[in-house]
Amino acid sequence: MTNHGMEAIMDSGNSSVTAHTSTWSVDEQGIDALELEASRGVLENLRTLLYGERMWKLIEPQIIQSEMNFKKWIEESDGKYTGDRVNLEITGTSTEELFGTLAQVLGGVMLEGEERKQSYLEGALPANPEHYCFSPEGPGGVETMGGLPTVTFPAYVEEDQVPDYIRGMIDTSYDVSRVGSSVLRDGSTQCYVLQQFRDVEGGMEISLDIFYPAACPSWVVEHHLKHYTVEFRNGVRLATAARRAEAEAAAAEQDSAPVETSAAPAAGIDGTWRIEGSAAGTKREFDLTLTTEGNAAQGTISAPDGRGADFSGGRVDGTTVTFKANLGMKVTFTLEFDGDSLTGKMKPGLLPGTGVTGQRVS
Repeated sequence: MTNHGMEAIMDSGNSSVTAHTSTWSVDEQGIDALELEASRGVLENLRTLLYGERMWKLIEPQIIQSEMNFKKWIEESDGKYTGDRVNLEITGTSTEELFGTLAQVLGGVMLEGEERKQSYLEGALPANPEHYCFSPEGPGGVETMGGLPTVTFPAYVEEDQVPDYIRGMIDTSYDVSRVGSSVLRDGSTQCYVLQQFRDVEGGMEISLDIFYPAACPSWVVEHHLKHYTVEFRNGVRLATAARRAEAEAAAAEQDSAPVETSAAPAAGIDGTWRIEGSAAGTKREFDLTLTTEGNAAQGTISAPDGRGADFSGGRVDGTTVTFKANLGMKVTFTLEFDGDSLTGKMKPGLLPGTGVTGQRVS
């Protein structure tokens, strides 16, 4: 699909423009920045208005065409895949901070209803302009691949679930190496990925590989490397904003006068509890060991996969306990205790809060 007008404005040729007002001046680069700002505003407006079924119906013919293209390439490739890599050098953000943001961007596909919508608008939408919507047919998304909106269902997988040559590209000098695959709606493998991360002095380094069916035109791979570059740059900015907001909130809390709790701590809160909820869109259970002293709470929260954290500085207000724990991202728990059961909310990072329930174990 060629738009000659759009092609023309991307080629400055031999011309140049500067602009001046009473308060500012911009050159060609500055005008590009103005255009980018305006484009982002229009995209946000349209994707918010079209969220859900309206967007799906609008682009469904293109989704079907993209599926036909990829099925043809898969059939012609005879099980072979081709790929390439982009390396990113990042300052000011660590792997832990970025992983928290990626979990928010990717994890929203597991949510439902209004929580899923808010996760898309706050995470997937700003991460890349080519993120059209989450799939209404399961935990997948629609983004531009092969030049058209494409619905896939991505997941990180075990190393033995990707081709040998991809496993052979894993570099042990990276702190984290993850492999994954995406499938089309018929279950055929549309692509593989290898993503590797390591912390360095002052920041981090990322290596991102994408592998498409070998019969794909080379520009399909090249386009995805550009997609990766925008997506992870914006992910770094989201992580930076989250860190800044957290620091500002902590500073405000520290500077504010002590807040009187409205009720004395209730008896019987201490103990071990099994909580059911979700983190970054993934449904899971947590074991909470809680100890209170006056209006302060501390303890440990862990998941069956071994991920867990100690926490302190929690607050007790009658039968309500609020605390924060680092479970790959900062998660705020607000729990209301009633005898041997509890209800409440957990809010992972920038994602909307999700409901939790729990029972006393001991």
